[in-house]
Amino acid sequence: MLAGTAARHVLTRRSLQTALDRARAEAEQITAGHPIWDLAARLFPETYNGLLRAELADLDQLPAWATIDLDPDSDTVR
Repeated sequence: MLAGTAARHVLTRRSLQTALDRARAEAEQITAGHPIWDLAARLFPETYNGLLRAELADLDQLPAWATIDLDPDSDTVR
């Protein structure tokens, strides 16, 4: 989900990668088709539905939290 948000830059942090690797090794991960995944996709379609995301971006209506910030150190979200 983070990959489709303005917080995607944190995915490259080594500490987060270590935590994600540990979680994947210790617990079954939720994937498409799981009720929680389906609920998240319904609550955050801007993240999970690529077509809707593209349409909203084209209309300049993509929520700020879902907008990909190409320069996370700047004060401007694109």
